[in-house]
Amino acid sequence: MTRTAKGACDDNSACAALGLAGLCCPGADGAFLGCCGAANNTARKPHSVSARCALNLGCKKLGLGGGNCCPTDDGTTLGCCPPVVTPKLGLRA
Repeated sequence: MTRTAKGACDDNSACAALGLAGLCCPGADGAFLGCCGAANNTARKPHSVSARCALNLGCKKLGLGGGNCCPTDDGTTLGCCPPVVTPKLGLRA
């Protein structure tokens, strides 16, 4: 199962409303953006990510309502997708 990364902009309502993508709370550099502490921000816990474009806010805002985006059917993850963490898979002998 693929889940949003901790601090994803998509998981913070005030950051998502600004159209921000990637990591916000904190960002990759460890800094928190102003939207993270905004009075109107609601943070949700990392959640599973659907491949469907219509179910990913960044992709939906771009008008990508049909098909898969996160990843696409050929395995490409579009830039509108939230940052994700993929669980480590154990090797099988």
